[in-house]
Amino acid sequence: MRESDITLSELVLSRCLRDADLEKGVAQRESYLERSFEYVKSLPKWRKRFFHELACGRFEEAAKIADAQAPGAVMSIMFELSYTEPDLREYTYWIARLTNRETADDHASASQTLAFDMASVDGCCSTAVAHRRRAIVIDPHDVWMRLSLCYDKGSVRGDLLSWYDIAELREQLRQVVTQDYGIALEDLKEMDFDPHDPLYGVQSVLREAEEFGESPELLARLHADSLTADWPIEEFVDGILRAAGWADHASAPDDVREFVKLVFLVKYDEADTLARELGESTVQPLLDALSSETPDICSYAFWAFRLIKHETAYNHSRASGQIRRSLYKLKGAPEAGLFHARRAALLAPDESEYKERVLEYHGQVSERVFSRQEAIRLGRKVLASNPGNREVQALVERLDQGESSHESEQG
Repeated sequence: MRESDITLSELVLSRCLRDADLEKGVAQRESYLERSFEYVKSLPKWRKRFFHELACGRFEEAAKIADAQAPGAVMSIMFELSYTEPDLREYTYWIARLTNRETADDHASASQTLAFDMASVDGCCSTAVAHRRRAIVIDPHDVWMRLSLCYDKGSVRGDLLSWYDIAELREQLRQVVTQDYGIALEDLKEMDFDPHDPLYGVQSVLREAEEFGESPELLARLHADSLTADWPIEEFVDGILRAAGWADHASAPDDVREFVKLVFLVKYDEADTLARELGESTVQPLLDALSSETPDICSYAFWAFRLIKHETAYNHSRASGQIRRSLYKLKGAPEAGLFHARRAALLAPDESEYKERVLEYHGQVSERVFSRQEAIRLGRKVLASNPGNREVQALVERLDQGESSHESEQG
């Protein structure tokens, strides 16, 4: 079959299987886990347990351990995952927490993970902005998030975080100083603050604005200059449409073009509303096309933000599939995808399809993460409801034989 005869999703998945030497990858992940667990041996017991659950993709268990201790103390432990290269498990951990209970603090931590530990992955700095904006909606008094957005200027596109946005953020900071702290702006200029005090950052940002002289004319010129400097978003949209199979991208409907633009600008709630009108058959190839050349976190973040808003087995399954197709080259992707697949199967225990999606991960992750025994039990559950499933039947028989051989060797 020629590549032109298959869908983009099928092409991406075939490339995934072709490029990823799964047996070699498992050996590498086993070795990596061993080195990681060796590293945490010197840590206190709870930190060791937290890292173990995190590395194995059991994010809900890791979150329980963190909450029983000090949630803010886990960032340095998590960084070990991304020490050599960005690791998707870090971000999925925060998505798991946000899906369970949405808080401004967890959105802030998710944004920090994306903006620092995973900044080299396409879409991460942009998606960090989406999490920071959501944190402000949940906690309007959060000074740090507004400061963080001000500092983000220059690391993202001008149409994602414009000079008008920065001016608005500075005005909000002025209001916070007077309303929440009871400090007159004239007095703020002369006060001395510890560098770790948020008011120190507010003072610096407002001083800069004053020196800058943010007149409407200056803002308009700066905004126009920033858009000229960036790659025009319409060209980006055209590229995604071509990758998604729209040979004549100019003929794509306006709402299809708008969906791509919204995802690219990390306006995930608006993109989700439009996606429900367009339908999955239209939306999915567009999301896949985002990562047709290099992994882009936005395709996964679209499903992540939908899960935060409304957790369902369907959305978890789609998030898992998106990782398998689009982010398979990232470290930690198999464990992150398996987490979503397992969660889908748990939320819809009567749906055999979701259990089958879990089984697809066996052999792609460490035995520590998804054991032969777990796969056998799950496969038998699938066969109990669908005895004619030959692929699962073959898998269970092969795993049974391997289990018997292993027991003989142990004996």
